[in-house]
Amino acid sequence: MPLDQVETLGEQLSNTLDAQFKPLQISLKRPDDSLLSSYALIHDYAPYIALEIEPITSEPSLNYFHFYEQIKAPIERLQRTQDLAELCETAVAEVQQITGFDRVMVYRFHSDGSGSVIAESA
Repeated sequence: MPLDQVETLGEQLSNTLDAQFKPLQISLKRPDDSLLSSYALIHDYAPYIALEIEPITSEPSLNYFHFYEQIKAPIERLQRTQDLAELCETAVAEVQQITGFDRVMVYRFHSDGSGSVIAESA
């Protein structure tokens, strides 16, 4: 990405950072002056910020905004967990909700290759 685009994007991001992080639609200028429509998502990794950019495809089943809205709340719930047990219990419940699977399990694998279920949603 050319430096002038990075600077412009930086200015726009500084105006966006106070708002809740959500997907943005942006256009990036290509070397041939054509525009590439993309989705952008800001991630806060204090003290850093990461910008994820994904080109918009014409494939209707790959709706980035819909996917983001579907997983935003579950990810926030996962981030609020306090320990591994709570994280695993929350994860199985959220995966079951998103996928519609009848049963979701988290396994802990042991050094001998065996595993045991540490969280389950049925």
